[in-house]
Amino acid sequence: MSVRAIDATAWEAVYRQHAAHLTRLATVLVGPDAAHDLVADTVLRCVAREGWPEVANPRGYLTRALVHAASTVDRSEAARRRRELKVALWRRSDAAQPEQRSGVDALAALSPTQAAIIYLLYWEDVTITEAARRLGVSQGAVRKQLDRAKRRLRKVLSDDDHR
Repeated sequence: MSVRAIDATAWEAVYRQHAAHLTRLATVLVGPDAAHDLVADTVLRCVAREGWPEVANPRGYLTRALVHAASTVDRSEAARRRRELKVALWRRSDAAQPEQRSGVDALAALSPTQAAIIYLLYWEDVTITEAARRLGVSQGAVRKQLDRAKRRLRKVLSDDDHR
């Protein structure tokens, strides 16, 4: 990867323009604690690339980079323990609403790409064509991952119903 010196105001302008969308997506992918750092790191890495000024679709480029970055988030032992503790405490405090817990657990069972597709199609309400453009993949790939995600969600949710 070729890196160039960047102007702090240029980075800040790109960050301000895309931070809200990217933070919502990052929250779905890695949780609220790591979302802001992941977005800032991703924007900084993208803007620092030599080819950044020639990027025709910055939002799509950043979205795709964020999804890739989320799949490689450091999963250290300490971070894993913190997440498990939070989930355990949350499950204990939210035991009165098992249907909500099942939905969150089901989303956690998806890959980052599948979660991004579910987020874009159902929360951002974009078309398959737009989701494919933002993620930099074909429409067929979006449909395939969407189908896999739906099957996985059905399986996880049906397993919860049988408990």
